Amino acid sequence: MKKKGVTVQSTLIILIILIISAALLFFILGGIPFQSTSSKEACRQSVLMRSRSILGTHPTQGFYPLNCETEKIEISTRNEEIIKRDIANTMYDCWSILGEGKLDFFSESEWRDIGFFGTSKARCVICARINFDKSLKSKPEEFDILRYFDETKVPDKNYTYMEYFSERAGTHLTPEVRVDELTKTDQDLAVVYMAVKGDNFGQMMKREGLIVGGLLFGGAGLSKVFTGSFGTLGKMFFRKTTTNIPTPTPSPNPGTAEVVEEMGEYYGFKEANVGVQTASSEASKTTLTKGAKASIWIGVAILATITAGQLYTLFSSTHAAAVHCEGDSNGCQAILLVPYNASVLSNTCEEIGSIP
Repeated sequence: MKKKGVTVQSTLIILIILIISAALLFFILGGIPFQSTSSKEACRQSVLMRSRSILGTHPTQGFYPLNCETEKIEISTRNEEIIKRDIANTMYDCWSILGEGKLDFFSESEWRDIGFFGTSKARCVICARINFDKSLKSKPEEFDILRYFDETKVPDKNYTYMEYFSERAGTHLTPEVRVDELTKTDQDLAVVYMAVKGDNFGQMMKREGLIVGGLLFGGAGLSKVFTGSFGTLGKMFFRKTTTNIPTPTPSPNPGTAEVVEEMGEYYGFKEANVGVQTASSEASKTTLTKGAKASIWIGVAILATITAGQLYTLFSSTHAAAVHCEGDSNGCQAILLVPYNASVLSNTCEEIGSIP
């Protein structure tokens, strides 16, 4: 009977593991697009997968790739309205697919130049490359796309393109739309999503807390590995010393021999003689070892170095955000229409996450 009970218990454990594994696979694979899925939908699903949160964390950001391919759009017409419509719809699709500014699909390490603790950098996704026909480049057209955004409503919607791009409700960074006042067809254009995250004192303290906590936890763990117990570590840093402290015998007054005798017996004297100081008591004192004192100073130096590094990160990140976000040190996200050339894109983006 006992063997049968163990078998049933093992079966239940296996079933629970299978159920949990199936749930995790459904969570992960639920966002993987099938081959028949369009590139836009594949991008949308990858953004959603990287934005999913479990208990405040984003477990899929680390290994799930951003599957966004740069779309190629060819324009050969000279009809100004059609050109503006195609550009506006392309920018609308880009902003929509990437979450309208409401999804944080970049991991913390991706926001910075050297991982989790580095300086903030501008991350970009090139949603589309707009190629103009040679005839348009040789005899370029010129038009005001911003005015079109302000005056034209999105198809089947009750708001204009500009209102859509500028909506701040639910966004995690200030949204912006950046387009030159006049757009020309003399060169190809790129529709770019750009985002940069600034920094603040609270985030700096959070990072420093993680570093210090990790060092303390790691140090305690290593001490247990190398010394066998935390008690041994205590002996390395603390020592206990014992000293003898003499206790004087009170000098009696004449006629108080009985009192003196009782006091002598109480304090452990063999004889309660007047003026004799033979009793003593032990006192223990715990002090730091030289190694402990050196470790404290080393710890203070490490903490000061970490704080200095985090202050540098704070100031450099806020400066980087202000440069890319027109003075906003908290950061921003923007939908851009810029010339498609290496110089402009490198000045705008410090890292590009899309597929060319």
